[in-house]
Amino acid sequence: MVRRTILIHVPPDFDTSARGVRLRLRSAVRSGRLSPGDTVAETEVIATTGSSRTAVREAFDELAATGLLRRVRGRGTTVTSGITVVPVEDLRPAHPGITIDRRTVEIVPSPPQVRRALGTEAAVVGLVEDRYLVDGLPIGLRVAYHDAEGVQLPRAGDCPHLTDAFRETFGIDLGVVECAVEAGRADERTARLLGVAPGSILLTKEQRLHDVEGRVREIAYGAYRADRVSFATAT
Repeated sequence: MVRRTILIHVPPDFDTSARGVRLRLRSAVRSGRLSPGDTVAETEVIATTGSSRTAVREAFDELAATGLLRRVRGRGTTVTSGITVVPVEDLRPAHPGITIDRRTVEIVPSPPQVRRALGTEAAVVGLVEDRYLVDGLPIGLRVAYHDAEGVQLPRAGDCPHLTDAFRETFGIDLGVVECAVEAGRADERTARLLGVAPGSILLTKEQRLHDVEGRVREIAYGAYRADRVSFATAT
């Protein structure tokens, strides 16, 4: 049964712009105060945030574009999915339902940008592609290039912590993790693997993994569903 949730306890200095409304709605979904199937009424958001109707509608439209909300004329607006919080410097979220689907493990010719990133002149590098699932539904895709000395094992099921996976692959402890997060859009293949429409908004993450001696061992590119994932720093 669909239930209606009213947003309350808005601080006095709350940002009443469309951005402020969008961030607060995402926060409500991320914290579980809004759940998939809940109805979100414009009038209630306007009343509880002090925002204008224009700002609220703009926020709703932005969240609908990412897939977090579904808007149907005459039927209202509902939450379509939950949000999984993923530590920006790690592989897996603190979520009991996450699994890993290892799709590719192979040795490939090394692209120039990968050779530069890894500081190597080797003609080949290792390539691994993983898809991440929460409760069986895809939330992210990660493609990583690493020096061919590393050994990536076939993997399915539980997703390891990054520190454990790094030590398992390279036989040395993980040192510095460099991360860059941006927004992007899904190409046709990524869209198919993540179950979204081509052109859908994604969160993208580039990681460079250094060992404790300072050597870059892996560079990885991740794409995550913006309607199902939120990045957070470790606490």
